[in-house]
Amino acid sequence: MKKYIKYKFTDSQVEAINQLSNLIENGKYTFKYQTCPCGAEILDTEFITNKEKFGMPINYYGCTKCGLIRVMPNMDKKSWLDFYKNIYMYLQKKKIPSKDTYQKYFNIEIDNAKNIFKNAKSIFKSKKLSSLELFDFGCGYGGMLSYFETLNIKSFGCDYDDEAVKFAKEKGLTVEVGGVETFKNKKFDIILMSHVIEHLDNPKKTLLDLSGKLKEGGIIYIETPGYRDIGPERYHYNKEKYFRFYHPFCFDLYSLNVLAAKASLELLEGSEWIKAWYLKKNTKVNLGKKPIKPKLIMLIYSLKRIIWPIELIFNKFKRKFLKIMFRFGKK
Repeated sequence: MKKYIKYKFTDSQVEAINQLSNLIENGKYTFKYQTCPCGAEILDTEFITNKEKFGMPINYYGCTKCGLIRVMPNMDKKSWLDFYKNIYMYLQKKKIPSKDTYQKYFNIEIDNAKNIFKNAKSIFKSKKLSSLELFDFGCGYGGMLSYFETLNIKSFGCDYDDEAVKFAKEKGLTVEVGGVETFKNKKFDIILMSHVIEHLDNPKKTLLDLSGKLKEGGIIYIETPGYRDIGPERYHYNKEKYFRFYHPFCFDLYSLNVLAAKASLELLEGSEWIKAWYLKKNTKVNLGKKPIKPKLIMLIYSLKRIIWPIELIFNKFKRKFLKIMFRFGKK
């Protein structure tokens, strides 16, 4: 086991970590420098961290113009495709992939789709569902497509994972292996990108291409773990748990708005644990107020990580003290 492995991983995860580390160290996976998707130069950055969950030798930098945090240098597309085909499933999941695993994640995707629809009823309110066509970019095992089909929304999906697409097709869903190039001659009313954009090697190009697949007045939903919500519920303010090798782009809502504007998309509604709806527009897009820089946010999280356990202990004793005082008062 590599000495950098700090978390409790399964044997299959450890094997995947070692395999990935060797591919990077031996130069089998190649890296390249990129300008920020907002257009800022490489020099318009500040160092954030070189620590991530799996201990890979990568560096995260924050853009001083838009606030996007990204890996520099980042792996090229060929390396990423190989990673997702041969390593990703073993690295991310705690069990070796099987039909049962696929079904489990299919069910999770259904639940996610239910939450998306439930939280966006105001957006769907004026639309006749049976007249809509939906495209799930990065559809995984097809669970979200399956749910939206039950709402009589004609649904299509794509994914680079051959096994996931095969599983989805066995469910009778309309899916293809690949990316934006699938379903070339179709345009859609709704496009979904749920936990996809953080994985891409070129999110700007992908979002531009997807915007081109929207019908007039079409909407796109983007969900991604925003770095301004590394709170106690999810990561216990631990940056190292949040940053992961396979997330080379880490957004907050403002940096995503900046990127979306490049594709003529304006925010309808959204949150910092990013669940955001965008409308395709032909006019100038409003970006909203620029927030504080990512480096300061990370410093705040470092301080909160120290303070948070103390707060937990204090609140525990506070509850006990109040309980005792309440009993004493009753006497």
